[in-house]
Amino acid sequence: MPNIAYPHTPVRPVTEVLHGVSITDPYRWLEDGASPETAEWVAQQNALTRGALDGLDVRARIKARWLELARAGSVGSPRVVGRYLYYLERSPDERQPRLMRRCGGTEAPELVLDPNRGHAAGLVALDWYQPTRGGTRVAYGLSANGDEWSTLGVVDLERGEVLPVAIPRCRMSSVAWLPDGQSFFYTRYPLVGTVPEAELPYHKRVYWHNLASPGQDYRQDPEVFGAGRDRRVSPHVDITADGRYLVATLMMGTQQTEVWWADLQESFPTPPFRALFANLLARFHVKLVGHELDVWTNWQAPNGRLLGVNLDHPPLEPGAATELVGEHPHRALQQAERLGPGWLLDYLEDASSRLVHREVSGEERELALPELGTISGMGVEPGTGAAFVGYESFAIRPGIWRVQREEGRIAPHMTVSEGGAAPPIRVTQEWTQSADGTAVPLFLVQRADAPASPRPAVLSGYGGFNLSRTPVYTNDQRLWVEMGGLFAVATLRGGGEYGAAWHRAGMLEQKQHVFDDYIAAAEHLVAAGHTDRRHLALWGRSNGGLLVGAALTQRPDLCRAVVCGVPLLDMVRYHRFLIADLWTAEYGSADDPAQFSYIYAYSPYHHVEPGTAYPAVLLYAAHEDSRVDPLHARKMAALLQSASTSDRPILLRIEFQAGHGVGKPIPKQADEYADILAFLADQLELDAPH
Repeated sequence: MPNIAYPHTPVRPVTEVLHGVSITDPYRWLEDGASPETAEWVAQQNALTRGALDGLDVRARIKARWLELARAGSVGSPRVVGRYLYYLERSPDERQPRLMRRCGGTEAPELVLDPNRGHAAGLVALDWYQPTRGGTRVAYGLSANGDEWSTLGVVDLERGEVLPVAIPRCRMSSVAWLPDGQSFFYTRYPLVGTVPEAELPYHKRVYWHNLASPGQDYRQDPEVFGAGRDRRVSPHVDITADGRYLVATLMMGTQQTEVWWADLQESFPTPPFRALFANLLARFHVKLVGHELDVWTNWQAPNGRLLGVNLDHPPLEPGAATELVGEHPHRALQQAERLGPGWLLDYLEDASSRLVHREVSGEERELALPELGTISGMGVEPGTGAAFVGYESFAIRPGIWRVQREEGRIAPHMTVSEGGAAPPIRVTQEWTQSADGTAVPLFLVQRADAPASPRPAVLSGYGGFNLSRTPVYTNDQRLWVEMGGLFAVATLRGGGEYGAAWHRAGMLEQKQHVFDDYIAAAEHLVAAGHTDRRHLALWGRSNGGLLVGAALTQRPDLCRAVVCGVPLLDMVRYHRFLIADLWTAEYGSADDPAQFSYIYAYSPYHHVEPGTAYPAVLLYAAHEDSRVDPLHARKMAALLQSASTSDRPILLRIEFQAGHGVGKPIPKQADEYADILAFLADQLELDAPH
């Protein structure tokens, strides 16, 4: 890639003093994404990037192969509701997955909802769905251009028609249907015009909507739960099968949830709620079985355990709940599903799944998985006891697998074959030590016939929000490995791979641990002879974008190239934009003097040093992103372009009609990954497929 002449970027310093520290921001004006000047600057940057990437011979070949892999289609995780097994499926020629179901999990598939119909460009996506237990109706959320601000609709499957329901502001909503399928409780955000614009991404609450009342206006739906609480609280609702008890689980940051319940016989539809688990620094997730709750929690159990509660006789205090499954000493419990008189348990051990069937007696049997992989969801049919799990690995595409208890394993049920001939791959796991001596594992994914000599390598990571990086299949990762590259996935503190303690060790004032872990993983790849610095790249997105941004500024000598996607980079001001105030429980807020000190210490935007020879960098973001504002990528690109003394390119890619990543249609994905992989292949000197 030849030397690049960057567009002119005006410097307009804004200086402010925070907690006694003077901070100058040279590109504050780029925060305004609606201004014509910013739009023109973005257009120039995009034109520069297009000229650089479209001129790479490898790009067309990479895109063609990526599309070939994508044409295999996809099958999502299983979800059993009543007699039906629901799942998302994308056929080879579709741009978006459609919702399907099978009665009994085995009968002929039935189309429930297809977002591709009437939307040829594939810019409308199905964000979430909730069927009635009888399978007569399904509530769902559709959003456009990847913005994730869903509109709630209802399809009546008995009548074969979409009902005249369109409730906006239902981002990541939950729906709890009454048994007759005529009304439901649901969650949504404030309607436009009811609160100040800055408050619109907050104040999510529970409402009740009645389909049986002709012409009921959603704007008149009674508010059921949520008033008077912190604006960042996000409720999720569920209801017992007989419609007696309503349960609200409140997300309160990344470490804490509360569980509240109400008896609808007392006052419908706005009953009084009572706390079941509240004011505890712990997480709780509930599964309803009749009037009983199976409650996953890490309260007094960092690796997770399962508690039981009967709502007919609820415990007077949390400690009185019955322990059903105790904490495992070295496995992190992820989820549990009732199976017969016992449970199907999904654990993580060293960042990969273990599936266990546990009897009420306590006797356990581990069910064999094909290889190091990930259980992504579980469902059990009532009555028959047939159990299904979502399973995938670095080599096996996501699919639905049936639990064979008698054979002690899982077997393919609905899976997708590989798209075209693909070479076999080899997966290994190695360990290194972080700066403080903590053992850090990483997966290495490569062709089975790969030579032992150093070769181009990409190191991926995340390290935050209690989210785990486990063995999963992606077309881009598979393609990189197929081309002969090494793809490494680091298991970093801040994730959930080793339970709550692992998460807490990488958040707030301990966030630097995450960056130390990642840098140690990169150093390990070089020291072990897997690659060298000239052929090493870092790649992360979202919180992972913050990760690689911190690694870039703390260790600019670490690698040859960095791909930084939809990132958080100005950590002093991040919480002021879009929904980012939700994340102060994870990162902290610069408004707090104590938290400012450790946030400012690593904030990537504030540690770009003029006169530094930075690696090649590709920053990518999306104009309609409703989670992370693209201002971070814009400002960082401008700063790096002005500061770097190397001849390696600093490129910015801002995509329109796209968001944080959810709901992106196949053609847009193909262009995005073609750009990223072509950039990496060029910088790391890796040839593309022919």
